[in-house]
Parts: sequence; structure tokens; C-alpha cells
Amino acid sequence: MKQIRQILLILLAALVTACSGEDHQAKQEAEALLSQFAQNYPALSVSIYQADKLLWTYNHGKAGGMAVTEDTKFNSYSTAKGLTGLAFMPLINSDAVSLTDKIGDIAPDLPEVFHAITILDLLSHRSGIRHYSSPLDWLGYAQLRCETPQDGIPYFAGDALLFEPGTKEHYSSFAYVVASELLNRLNGTDDFEAALNTGLGHAADIELDSLNAEKAPPLIKAGILPQLPPGIDPDTIIPMPKLSNDCKFGAGGLIMSSKQLAQAGTLLFKKDRARLLKNWPGTSSKRYGAAYSESSKRWELSGGAPGGRSYLLVSLDAELSISLTGNFDGPHMGEVANKLADLWEGKS
Repeated sequence: MKQIRQILLILLAALVTACSGEDHQAKQEAEALLSQFAQNYPALSVSIYQADKLLWTYNHGKAGGMAVTEDTKFNSYSTAKGLTGLAFMPLINSDAVSLTDKIGDIAPDLPEVFHAITILDLLSHRSGIRHYSSPLDWLGYAQLRCETPQDGIPYFAGDALLFEPGTKEHYSSFAYVVASELLNRLNGTDDFEAALNTGLGHAADIELDSLNAEKAPPLIKAGILPQLPPGIDPDTIIPMPKLSNDCKFGAGGLIMSSKQLAQAGTLLFKKDRARLLKNWPGTSSKRYGAAYSESSKRWELSGGAPGGRSYLLVSLDAELSISLTGNFDGPHMGEVANKLADLWEGKS
């Protein structure tokens, strides 16, 4: 018996050593990959969770004169849509609401044009509600100030739907402003931060953007400004003029760290949440606001605008949640996120 125990201990030690070696190699390769990619961003933060454990972080640059860490907050932009979708999951799982419930049944006081739209239509970009029509439209909405999502709805409520809800797919940030208001109603609050963090549970304390938010300052090339300041080279990186995304709420108005973003993705590792993701009704390519691949079992979403980018990738089978956040509109982060997932899944 003693001999068997010793053999088992030796085998266990060998297994731990092998796993540690694989993990060390993955980290080395990830470091090399990101050190090159990070040169495109003045500030960049990457966090990787496995199951419910923070596995690894990578941080580059400074934000507001301070070295970036996994706790530095960035604008999330449209990656917020995925978190808003995830915040609906507990309500759906507990049968408090159904994906097929209509806006008119939940919030009959909202404009009648929205009444036939279902939660499924909103979260899969099949609502018919328009998106921004131009950069000036985006800028105009960014200059609004809102206390609740309902405050931002009149901006687009007078526009006709682009098509009958549920019949086509058309990406829409304004649809997620409406979804944000529904999340408030279903949680019985006017406080969107509270409604969102209630749905996300342990990934709480994600904040709304504001003019004075404590975050990595968004940076742009001077040439993007409507009027170039005298004597400034167009390629000079400068702080973006002060704007706030607070009227976007769950459509793109959140600030969070890479650690918080990755932690939010771990909600999908719970069996009841994963079931809701895999058994998505209909033929939409979007599930809870993000693209989901049946073949790779990866759920991923990008966010970006002048001033920054973010990305969230969740690998269900490997229980990996990978986030990237940056304060400059640099290269798309999807390829790097998938390479990082491949490294930890042993596919590189």
C-alpha cells in the first residue's frame, strides 16, 4: 500500500510539473505576442481568467501619469453590449422574463413604435431600431447627458423602424439603450449600474462613464479632429476632447478594467448560463449581444471608437475568459484574443 501511495504521489508531481511547464510556455508566448501588439497602444491591459481564477495579466504603458495595471479602468465601448446581455441571463433563467416577451408588455409607456419588439430582437440586433447614421450622429448622441436610459430614447424614438422586428439583422447601439431601460424596469430600479451589477453578480462595481470618470484618458491622432490645431502634426497623439458616453448605458457607456471585463465573462462557465447561450432560439449570429461560434464554442465581442478599443472572448470548453482594453483606436483586438485562447488551449 505504501509503495502504491508513493507511485501515485510521483505521478501527481509529474502531472503538476507538466501542467506548470505548459502554463509557463503559454505565458512566455503570450508575453512575446503582446509586447509587439502593445506598441500600437499608449496604454493596454489584458486579463485572463480560467474558471473563477485570475490566471494572468499583461499591462503596458501609462494612463494619467500612472503605470497601467489590471485595475485601470478604460472605456468599454460596444463590449458593454455583451455585459448587458449577460445581465439578462439570471432573469431569463429564473423565468422572471422570457426572450420572447415584448417591450409593450414590460414597458407600455415607451413609444409605441417599440411595442412589438421582443427581448430576443433587441439582444440579437434584429429589432429594426436604427444605428448611428453618421459620425456626426454619433457625436451628437455622445454630447447628451442622461440620468437614466429612458432619457436617451427620445433622440431616436421618432425614427421609423428599418424593418419588421425579427426579420433581419442590423447592428444597433440604440437597441441596447432600450434594452438598458428594460433591464432597469425588470430589476425595479432607475439606477442602471445597480441593475447591471445585480445581473452580473460577482463582477460588480462596473461603472457608467461620465465627464469626470477616473479612467485611462482616451487618446487620438490630432488629424482626426475637425480642425487641426496650428503647428500640430496630424500624426501626433493627443487627448481626445472631453466627451462622455453616459447616455449609451449598456450600449457602450461603461468603464471597467480588463480584470472586471474578464471576470464578467466567467459568468458563462456556470452550467445554467452556458445552457442559455447554446440553446439560443432562432438563427441569429448574435447571442446576448456577442457573436457565438458553435464550432469553436467561443463567445466574443469587440468595442471601439475614436479614443479606445476593448475585446472580450469567452471559451466555454476551456473555461477561459480573455479581455483586452486600450485607450487608442489601434488595430482590431480579435486576432490577438483568439491567439491567446489558442495558447492556453494548447492549439498553438
